[in-house]
Amino acid sequence: VAVHTQPGASDVAGITVMLRNLAARYTQGDVKRILDGSGLRGKFSFVYVPRIEARKCNLGYGFIRFRQLSYADECIRIWHGRIFGGGTRKPCQVSVAENQAGAEEIAGKRRKK
Repeated sequence: VAVHTQPGASDVAGITVMLRNLAARYTQGDVKRILDGSGLRGKFSFVYVPRIEARKCNLGYGFIRFRQLSYADECIRIWHGRIFGGGTRKPCQVSVAENQAGAEEIAGKRRKK
């Protein structure tokens, strides 16, 4: 699966992908460790996994900001259609995030609450 970006996107600028069907128990740290263990260590700069703290679970998705387009493509090849680390039977869906700046903005707002 190839990464398709908006016209004018630069390989240097980086790209955010969305991972869907994460096991509810995973934290941001868990997602980082799984990504690192799959050969993506050092290739991403940001991980955001929104959580419902009262329930101690995530919302089933997360955002990863990769340093280069080619790293995002590598993540898609590794994880799209496969179980992400266990804890769920649903295969992971990896896609380019619609709003490339949105995840970092949302994470910042949620931390301020």
